[in-house]
Amino acid sequence: MDFQALIEFNKYMLALSAGCFVYALDKFVPMPTSGGRYLLLTLLGAFFLSTVIGVVIFAAATSALHPKKKPSIAKLERVIGPLGMVHTSLLIIGLLILGWMLSGRVMAAP
Repeated sequence: MDFQALIEFNKYMLALSAGCFVYALDKFVPMPTSGGRYLLLTLLGAFFLSTVIGVVIFAAATSALHPKKKPSIAKLERVIGPLGMVHTSLLIIGLLILGWMLSGRVMAAP
């Protein structure tokens, strides 16, 4: 596994998930309906968890580059793979929900 490339890729994914979290918080709070508030809470939860998992992946990949961690690289690779899938899935789900919420704002009458 190329940990340096993983670190570089993960930096952009982290920036995207954190940026989306802040954007949704800024643009959609407060929500006028109870259903909207639950949807927003779900959206913020997806971006928050995606960001936290991204930080864990970043830490694990950075740790794997340390010379003293050579014996545990296989263990780190087994952890990073599933976490990467969850991180990416949450980010995609969050982006889809955010896009759907934004389409309502774009299509609303001025």
